[in-house]
Amino acid sequence: MPVLLTLVLWAALAAGTSAFADPYLRFLLAQLGILVIAVTSLNLLGNVAGMLSLATAAFMGVGGYGALGFLTMAGMPLAAAIPMTVAIGWLAGWLMGLIAVRLSGISLAIATFGFVQIFQVLVKQDWELTGTGYGLIAPALAFPGLGPISNGQVAVFCIAMAVVVVQLARELTRSRIGRAWFAVKDHPVAAEMLGVNLVQMRALAFATTGAVATLAGCLQALLLGITNPGLYTIDSSIGHLAMMVVGGSSGSAAGAVLGPALLYLVPEYLELGEYREILYGAALLAVLVLAPGGLSGAWSVLLRSGRRMRGLR
Repeated sequence: MPVLLTLVLWAALAAGTSAFADPYLRFLLAQLGILVIAVTSLNLLGNVAGMLSLATAAFMGVGGYGALGFLTMAGMPLAAAIPMTVAIGWLAGWLMGLIAVRLSGISLAIATFGFVQIFQVLVKQDWELTGTGYGLIAPALAFPGLGPISNGQVAVFCIAMAVVVVQLARELTRSRIGRAWFAVKDHPVAAEMLGVNLVQMRALAFATTGAVATLAGCLQALLLGITNPGLYTIDSSIGHLAMMVVGGSSGSAAGAVLGPALLYLVPEYLELGEYREILYGAALLAVLVLAPGGLSGAWSVLLRSGRRMRGLR
C-alpha cells in the first residue's frame, strides 16, 4: 500500500475515533499526541542518529511562539502559519547541528542545554513578540471555507497529526537516510569511508528533529490557546528524555508512543496528582534495571520468546 494512502487511512481512523470520545479523554489523547510527536523527535535524534539533545522544549517554544506570532501579529492564516513555523524550526535545527556537529555525549547535551537557556532569556524579554515576557494568547481559529475551529476539533487534529508523524518516522528509519543515520551512530568511521558525509547527515538529523519538535510546539499552543515561558523549561526537556528512555532505545516508533503513554496518560487519567513523580522514578528504575531496552525492547523480547515457544511445540 502506498505510504501516502496509509498515512491518510491511519489519520482518518484516529480522527474519526477520537471525535466521538469523551471531551476530557479527547483532550488527554491530544496532549499525549503532542508528547508523542516531541518524543519521536528525540527518538530519531538519539536512538537513530546517536545524538543526545536537551533542546526539545526550546524547539517546542519556537513552535508555540512562532505559530501564535504569525496568527496574531502577521495575520497569517492557520494553514500557512504552521508550515512557516515548522520551516523556522528546521532552519534552527540545521544551524544548531552545524554548531554542535563536532560534539558528542555529555558535551553535546550541555550545548543543547545552553540553547534552552538562551531561549528562556529571549522569551522573557519585554517584546511584543513574546507578549511582554508573559506569553501570547491564541486568536479565534478559523479555516477558510470551513468557518470557526473549536478546541475539540484542534484536539482531533493533534491526535491525527501524531499518527501521521509516527508513521512518517517509521518510514524514515527504513529509508536510505535512516540507514545512514544508524551507520553514523554505530560505525561513524566505516560510514565515512563508504562516502557518508558525517557533518551533513548529523546536521540533517538536527534539522529534521527540530522541525518535528517545532510542530509539537505549534499544536500545543493551538490546543492550550496560550504560550508562556514556563512551558519550555529544561524540566520539560528532561521529561521528554525520560519518556524516550522508558519507551525504548531501539529507535522503533513504538517506543515513542509507549513512553509518553506510561508517564503521561496513565497518571493523568488515574489523577495521581503529586504521586506522578513517584511513577516517573519507579518507571525509570524498573526500565534501567529490568528492561534496559525500554518497553518496546521488552515487548520485542516477549514476541520472540513466544515465537520460539510455538516453534518448539
